Amino acid sequence: ILPGITRDTVTQIAQDLGYTVVEKSIIRSDLYLADEVFMCGTAAEVTPIRSVDRVTVGRGRRGPITEAILLTPEGFVADGSGENIFIVRDGVIYTPDLATGILPGITRDTIRQIAQDLGYTVVEKAIIRSDLYLADEAFMCGTAAEVTPLRSIDDYEIGVGEVTLKIQKAYLDTVRGHSERWAQWLDPVPQMARS
Repeated sequence: ILPGITRDTVTQIAQDLGYTVVEKSIIRSDLYLADEVFMCGTAAEVTPIRSVDRVTVGRGRRGPITEAILLTPEGFVADGSGENIFIVRDGVIYTPDLATGILPGITRDTIRQIAQDLGYTVVEKAIIRSDLYLADEAFMCGTAAEVTPLRSIDDYEIGVGEVTLKIQKAYLDTVRGHSERWAQWLDPVPQMARS
C-alpha cells in the first residue's frame, strides 16, 4: 500500500498518460497481459492498479476501445481496469475465481447473488481467452460500471443477450430502490426539504 495515493490521484495519472475514462457502454474490449500489480489507497479502500504501460484503454491495437480486459501472467482472464468480468455460455454464468488475483468486488458479489436468486448457475473458475470468444454473452460489473454488456472482444462480436439484460435490470432496479427483493442491501437516505 502506498500511503497518500488515492483513486483520484491514480485516475489523474492515467489521464495524464493519455488513457480515457471508462465509459458506461463498452463497445469494444481488447485483452492485455497484466504482469505487475500495485496496490494503492488506504486500508479501507485498496484499488488494484495494473502496469499502465500494458493497459491501453482508449488506444487499442486495432482502433479505439472503451475498456481493457487484463490477463494474468499465466494467461488467465483476470478483470477489467476497474470492473469484474462475467461470461455466459449455454445459460451458465462464469466469472474468474479469486485465485486468479482479481479484485473481490462488492458489486461482483452482488451480481453473483442476484444471478443465483434469478435461478442461474454461477461458476467461479479459471477462464482463458478462448472462453471469451466462445461466450454467448459477456458483461462487466463494478461500482461505476454497474452492469455493462460487452459487445465485442478482440474484434469477436458477442452481442447483448437475455441473461445479461435480466441481471442488469435486476441490479439497476435494486440500487435505484425499485425492487423489494434485495432491499436489505440498501441504506435509504432521507430527502432533505428544500428551502
